Amino acid sequence: MAIINPVLSESASVYDKFNISVWSLLAGGDVGASLQMQLSGDRSIQVSGACTIEGSNDGVTFFTLNDAVAGAPLVFAGAGLKQIFESTRFIRPTGVVGAVEVTLLAKRQF
Repeated sequence: MAIINPVLSESASVYDKFNISVWSLLAGGDVGASLQMQLSGDRSIQVSGACTIEGSNDGVTFFTLNDAVAGAPLVFAGAGLKQIFESTRFIRPTGVVGAVEVTLLAKRQF
């Protein structure tokens, strides 16, 4: 198990204010380094493989987050794209099996 730091960037346009975070989890059991997200609005997650998306308000105890539309846990068996329901202070992906790339898009409030 390795802790993987994300590559961070921002949208280039002044009209769409988004933060973009990409974790490249290389093996099952890898954990993405958590990001503080308390000033973000709408969030969506895109994954290329099996992983779970977790959130926390204290940065210590993490819980599986939920899909905003279906209300189901954000546990991906393969590639997919979903909106995140909860607005937690911290967010991170955990790899389930194999390599997976996780892209988080979060709307900036300011």
